[in-house]
Amino acid sequence: MRSPHFLSIPMVIASTPLVVMVPVPIAELFGRIVDLQILQPPYPIPSIDIKQYWHRCQHGDPGNRWLRGIVVDLFSE
Repeated sequence: MRSPHFLSIPMVIASTPLVVMVPVPIAELFGRIVDLQILQPPYPIPSIDIKQYWHRCQHGDPGNRWLRGIVVDLFSE
């Protein structure tokens, strides 16, 4: 299934036999919206590398640097 609206997922999952795989913080948020059962996957999920790319002319741009910093804060371990 594809959904054009990410926040419609909890209502779909709660009213169908479908399952969804999302990060734990998202699952917990969805669980506050509707009654859901949150389970761990039955097998290990490999990690993925998140990389940022930008044009060299944007390297020193304050807004771009701020946004890159936010991404690092959110996704670095």
